[in-house]
Amino acid sequence: MQHEWMIYGATAFSGKKLLTEALRLGQRPILASGQGQELCDLAMQTQLPCRILPLTEPDTVLRYLRDIKVVVLCEDLEKAEHIQLLKACLKLQVHYFDTTNDLFSFERVQSFAEKFQIAGLSLLPGLHPTVILSDFVAATLKSQLKDANTLQLACSESFTSVSSLIGSLLSGGRVLQGGKLKRPLRAADSVLIPFNGGQSLTVSVPQADLLSAWVSTRIPNVTVYRKSGTKELRFLKIFRFFRWILHFPIVKRWLKKQENFILRHFSIKPFYPERYSVWGRASNYKGRSTTIRLEVVTDFDVTLDVTFRLLNVLFAGELVSGLLTPSQVFGSDYWLESQNLAIERLP
Repeated sequence: MQHEWMIYGATAFSGKKLLTEALRLGQRPILASGQGQELCDLAMQTQLPCRILPLTEPDTVLRYLRDIKVVVLCEDLEKAEHIQLLKACLKLQVHYFDTTNDLFSFERVQSFAEKFQIAGLSLLPGLHPTVILSDFVAATLKSQLKDANTLQLACSESFTSVSSLIGSLLSGGRVLQGGKLKRPLRAADSVLIPFNGGQSLTVSVPQADLLSAWVSTRIPNVTVYRKSGTKELRFLKIFRFFRWILHFPIVKRWLKKQENFILRHFSIKPFYPERYSVWGRASNYKGRSTTIRLEVVTDFDVTLDVTFRLLNVLFAGELVSGLLTPSQVFGSDYWLESQNLAIERLP
């Protein structure tokens, strides 16, 4: 697996984590990013090849992806850039993974699913810790209640970045109804969820779990919640009235620069807490339901473990084509093999 795969966004948090694990395993991926100096410094430090790859230049993208078998995207991209990358992967027969939890990124990937399947290529978006764990919880619940038609998923992890907050505000929230993404009746709907340690306030958020759960289970009605502090919830409820302002790029860029202040002022948890819970409940038309909770002892190890297992399956030629989730590849009992996860059935 030498130089056959690329980490795009190698200087981002998840890119650096993935790179560290790759080096530990003796692998030598190609590093890429749209940014220059930081990428070059990282390449010199690790003695790996790097490619400054602005996705706004189609010819450059095609030239730099020609010898790549799979791209692992580790940063959030603008819509046009993301579509350009997906088109290039399709044209050059490159498999695609990503580690984002962004719902609309997942939706864009989903729109390419049929073309990638026909081309014999695999798509594995949403390899983010909370999305992976939600996927296995959803698959386990579906196996326990075959005729489930409603699914609720919640994680004790708070929003991971200001980008998540902005995405929530811009979208006005999303839920899955009848297998389609729709705006909920109430923006920033909040409920109490029984995480380990007691009841916690959560707020509905438009994140990739919604579509990942649909791909895995075909349960048509899904709502995803994340733990929320009262300040964070107030932030969402107040600023939803000014949502139109956030569509201006200059405002989004300014908010991004204020990320540390916003995270601190609204008591939003830092990236990838050391321990969190993933809760899920599936219900059917008859009123029957089943509930489970997954306790996570470590954080980003979930993404590292699943991503490198998937890469191994892909390079062995055993990964089927089309849009996939980890639970479809490994089965809903994957969590039984991990020493870092513990699952319990709730009454």
